[in-house]
Amino acid sequence: MRFIKAQASALVATGVQFSVSFLLLHMWEGYGVAANVTGVACGGITNFMINRKWVYQKGDDTWNWQAIKYIIVWFGNLIVNTVCFWVLTNYTAIDQRVAVVMASVITAVGYNYGMQKRFVFK
Repeated sequence: MRFIKAQASALVATGVQFSVSFLLLHMWEGYGVAANVTGVACGGITNFMINRKWVYQKGDDTWNWQAIKYIIVWFGNLIVNTVCFWVLTNYTAIDQRVAVVMASVITAVGYNYGMQKRFVFK
């Protein structure tokens, strides 16, 4: 059941990330990496809050330590996601919006769930 909750949390956070990224891609033409990073940050904050309260149901006594561990994992997420986005937009003819989605899927499958389960909210 936790896995299903984690996927629902990721879906909501991804919705926030994509909404922010797509809006900023439209507004900040030529600044795709900045738009992607901002979207990833908004999605990351959303994901942490939902995971903490609903998916892993951790009490307030662990708040600071979990936040520190999440930030460490999130920076890894940001690096993987941004590098994927940059490679896809600079070395292929893929549209930036499609690159946002592809980079997010690669990062989610290869990095996020395992790191949060085994390191942040264990």
